[in-house]
Amino acid sequence: MNLAHVIARMLERRAEIPRGRAALYAVSGIDGSGKSTLAPRLAAGLREAGLNTVQLTIDAWHYPPVMRFSDANPGEHFYRYAFRWEEFFGHLVEALQRTGSVRLTTILTRQPENDFREHTFAFDGVDAIVLEGIFLFKREFRPRYDLAIWVDCSFETALERALARNQEGISAEQICRDYDRIYFAAQRVHFARDNPRAGADLILPNDHRLLPAAAPRLAGEPLQETA
Repeated sequence: MNLAHVIARMLERRAEIPRGRAALYAVSGIDGSGKSTLAPRLAAGLREAGLNTVQLTIDAWHYPPVMRFSDANPGEHFYRYAFRWEEFFGHLVEALQRTGSVRLTTILTRQPENDFREHTFAFDGVDAIVLEGIFLFKREFRPRYDLAIWVDCSFETALERALARNQEGISAEQICRDYDRIYFAAQRVHFARDNPRAGADLILPNDHRLLPAAAPRLAGEPLQETA
């Protein structure tokens, strides 16, 4: 499956939704899976098809570090307390999905600086919303989405990308330790409790380790469906 096919599925789903309500698409995967690269491309494809599309990321809704990190069971703690879900959905996403319009001024978290800034969301006449982020497929959130896309990636490849990106500017040893203790540990909690892969409508591998050796693809092209 290529990018055009994914966008076609999204457009088909949009046609089934009543006029006046925005379609809500979720793009999720583990940390480092490539979802933040894929989501803008999907949003751009929907715009090219004539839909007024906005892309939103959960990353801007992190709790402060003192709240989202803990030395006691760090993976479980991060899974539970990483994000301000009630504000994200209750103040922004639900209103935008329901009417296609929203005006909201709130405080967002900037990464990797972990400082805060005031931001105003102002959207009108929105046809489609593309959400991107980890843990979007928690069981309690899954019924919200009109289409759920899981970006499949191994922990090995995701760690390689985290080491190459190193947006925090820390040592390789610290990155490996943090991913093992916190981020991948939290994803394992997510897998055990929510089975996000099984809840997806589309599964897109974005990892050379998951693709057949003979399967050609363009650089950065994570678009072959496995289930």
